[in-house]
Amino acid sequence: MKLSYGEPPAFFPSELPLTPSIAPCLVSWHPEASIILDNLHMLHDVLADILASPEVADVRAALDTAINQFVDPT
Repeated sequence: MKLSYGEPPAFFPSELPLTPSIAPCLVSWHPEASIILDNLHMLHDVLADILASPEVADVRAALDTAINQFVDPT
């Protein structure tokens, strides 16, 4: 769920809350797990945006590109 600073349609959500703001104890107890969860949620949002966009001509290629960027260790 993204954060919004007002009511749509004037203010659509623009920020994804990350683990430190939702579960600060998780960050201190399990920092690696919190990073993995944040990355997983970001990937989910990116993939959902690709699937929902009528402007994406080649959905499969766009999904593959996004996934490759998230799994690239560099």
